[in-house]
Amino acid sequence: MSVNQQTDVEVLSKLKSFEWDFIIDFALNHVNNIRGNQYNFLRGGLIEDVIAEQDDELEFVGENHKDFEWHRFGISLECKSLLNNTMYDRRGKLKDNFAIKLCSLRSKRKIKPNEICDIILVIMKDGSFIIPKHVAIHNTIQKGNQIDIVIGSKHIIEISGPKNLSTVTQKIDINEMVKNFQKTLIDKARQNFNRRTKLEV
Repeated sequence: MSVNQQTDVEVLSKLKSFEWDFIIDFALNHVNNIRGNQYNFLRGGLIEDVIAEQDDELEFVGENHKDFEWHRFGISLECKSLLNNTMYDRRGKLKDNFAIKLCSLRSKRKIKPNEICDIILVIMKDGSFIIPKHVAIHNTIQKGNQIDIVIGSKHIIEISGPKNLSTVTQKIDINEMVKNFQKTLIDKARQNFNRRTKLEV
């Protein structure tokens, strides 16, 4: 995070004030129910949208290695959602280590410090934590062009606290909703296309 210690305290306070019960419930019971690799970007986009709603000065930018500019604090933020993984063991204690895929580079060059965000925000099925940039830099492991952060629990900062939210049985098939939206989009496009081409004749 920034070198300003007061800013760091304010950033942590703001992050901890996010609606974590809702965010994680939304992730578990909606985002996680969208199945299929073809929807990876949609799942990621939904998580980013619900995070962006937490502060009107948190702007989604979607750049390479950077999801948000947080204008309130003048810092950058990257969001990683690992919704199939847990932060805590059965006793409610933090797990010893975490492995997070940070990015894939286009070549086998080393990642530069300016390519790592000020904050890496990690969301799991039972909580969330952050990794400040200076910590991330010292815990990266590179295999080919893939960069991972492998980090001990003593180096992360818990944000949400443990969340023991249960999954609910969906009355609506979310994958079916997505497919229906796609079909509706195609049907509307076809109607508009037919209308335009008739006018041109």
